[in-house]
Amino acid sequence: MALFGYLNEDEKKDVSRDLNIVQSTLRSSNELQMVMRSPIIKPEKKRAIINDLFEKKIGKKPLSLLNQILEKNRGAFLISTIEEFNSFYDEELGIQNAKVYSSSKISNVNLSELLSKLENRFDKKMRLEIIEDKKLIGGLKSLKRLPCSRTPIWFMRQAGRYLPQYQNIRKKHDFLTLCKNAELAAEVTLQPVDFFDLDAAIIFSDILVVPEAMGMELNILESVGPIFSSPIRTRDQFDKLNHFSIESKLEYVANAIRLVKKTLNNKIPLIGFSGSPWTLMAYMVEGEGKTNFKYAKCLLFENEAFSHLILEKLSKSIIKYLSMQINEGVNVVQIFDTWGGLLTREQYLKFSLKYIKDIVNELKQTFPNIPIIVFSKGVFLFEEIAKIGCDAISVDWCVSLKEVRKRTNDSVSIQGNLDPIALFTSNERIKNEVINILEDFGKIKPNSGHVFNLGHGIIFDTPIENVKEMVRTVKEYSQPYHI
Repeated sequence: MALFGYLNEDEKKDVSRDLNIVQSTLRSSNELQMVMRSPIIKPEKKRAIINDLFEKKIGKKPLSLLNQILEKNRGAFLISTIEEFNSFYDEELGIQNAKVYSSSKISNVNLSELLSKLENRFDKKMRLEIIEDKKLIGGLKSLKRLPCSRTPIWFMRQAGRYLPQYQNIRKKHDFLTLCKNAELAAEVTLQPVDFFDLDAAIIFSDILVVPEAMGMELNILESVGPIFSSPIRTRDQFDKLNHFSIESKLEYVANAIRLVKKTLNNKIPLIGFSGSPWTLMAYMVEGEGKTNFKYAKCLLFENEAFSHLILEKLSKSIIKYLSMQINEGVNVVQIFDTWGGLLTREQYLKFSLKYIKDIVNELKQTFPNIPIIVFSKGVFLFEEIAKIGCDAISVDWCVSLKEVRKRTNDSVSIQGNLDPIALFTSNERIKNEVINILEDFGKIKPNSGHVFNLGHGIIFDTPIENVKEMVRTVKEYSQPYHI
């Protein structure tokens, strides 16, 4: 829960951004955590130590930094979800009015308790206005590493060809028509949500609509996959790509988002997505999906400068595309780096993660509260990915969630990681595999988060009843892991 004074939307963004500096420093410093939780150090001494530690790390003392925030925002009153922040707030603020932003309805008992604590602290009567903040609906809490009653579940390609309802529509329309017809895309997006009672909807689209919107001719053939008739092999071909009008070219996605949001009515989040610059480049240079992407990888080896030009232009397009999705109402965005695992460590850092980081940083400047998930399939550089500013890392089935938690020090939420093939086994085996993943992640402690997902997209002939068993097991057995 966060309490702000009477601020407009821009001022609230400023407060959130500045407060995030303090929060991220707290989360990343074991030394600070130990001092704050010490039952031996007296409060006065604790505050002095914390001030010194903060000054060494970010050049400012926390109380001084927060006072600057408050002065800049007309004395806004803040309370963080982190209990230890309580000791940072100056009792001379003189606040009498505050708005309470909450993701759910606050009971009268809890409200009275909160009001009593505030009045005791400030020794004056206070008036609180309650506002439900729908930005923290459903699984967003896990992505923000806030307390949840159970582990949320959604999965990659959940809207798709394994569903009978989808197959009926596909008999009448080809794949790209589904993507570009807002009414059909919205209908397909909602099918798995209604059928399985999932914790998020994922907008139905394809990562390759971005290069198509930039001017490439895209065909998606049954049993073959995506085909670009004129792959990018020369500078002349590249120069013809246009990223300036991408929003208007992809307006059909915006239209679908609006329709889905209207139906969902903020009951669950809507997730938008894009491919990463490297993954899109791989398809654009190769011309089709391949196991080794020979032409695309050779370009990285032989012409780094040209490769960077392509990746930079793609990054600008992706930022515009994801920004459009957020402005239309998606609550979360995910960046799919499907082919990151094809690269060497050096290449991944230089040609993939660098540009993902640029996208994350740009989006966070404008949309600081929108969770961003990064999925680099087959890449195990979790420490490096966690440092780019994303809120969650999605992982495949080849790694232990316990190991990812340890290596990232719970600095990000983790999404994953059931092998899609497990859904072709018996219900008992599915149940055991789901429980094993919940056990592997372990207890959900403060400032940690887990979203149950597949390690990659669901396979087209997956039995429906087996998907139901996975969802049922997550909902039934995940509750004890939440403290």
